[in-house]
Amino acid sequence: ICPRAMSLLESLLTGEDVRAVSVQDSTHLNGRLLLKCFLTHWVERYPSIHVFLYDMEEHRWTNGLAQGIRERMVLHCGYSQHWCGEKDSDLLKDFSVQKCVEAVGHAPLQEVAIIIDSVSTLLLHHTLSHVIRSLKLLGSKVASLLYLVHSDLHDSHVMAELNHVTFTRILLKSQEPTDNCTGQRGSCSLVHCKKSGRVVKKVRALWGVVSSLAPPLYLLGTG
Repeated sequence: ICPRAMSLLESLLTGEDVRAVSVQDSTHLNGRLLLKCFLTHWVERYPSIHVFLYDMEEHRWTNGLAQGIRERMVLHCGYSQHWCGEKDSDLLKDFSVQKCVEAVGHAPLQEVAIIIDSVSTLLLHHTLSHVIRSLKLLGSKVASLLYLVHSDLHDSHVMAELNHVTFTRILLKSQEPTDNCTGQRGSCSLVHCKKSGRVVKKVRALWGVVSSLAPPLYLLGTG
């Protein structure tokens, strides 16, 4: 991974003003490791971190995480009743701000960080307007909100609406191989906008071979 990409990601991970962030990946370039990078940094910043899972089982999502990090977060599984506790079985069907706040419990919301994996699954079960409204309200209540969305599963209208939820977006895209690199390449773009919608910062960086992306990103999150 190139130094420029490492620099922009590290500045975002360790920055103080991280209110709402979206990670937009694709089926060819998974962004879940970035969620774990944020999680690893956030355990040192926020007293309460809640992860809402809708894409996979708990034991698969936590694979590779240090025990100390697992102990600091609270997982809420809405993926499958087979893997989830009874109290979590309706998290997907009844997704709402109220349900998320109830799941957080008595922790002060201004000290809570929430990670959602992923919004794409929520959109299979709820209307776009409901998801957008819920994310906006949730983001205004908690200290930080981070969510994953699989951009290649949605049309441009859906992505445009989701872009209004957060002011900071990380876009991961695969690139076609070149003559100098036979492996798959990837790019990472960081876009930060003001409330007016005007882009005030946009940085794009290229990675070499995508298969070599995971180790450096994971190390970035553990430093």
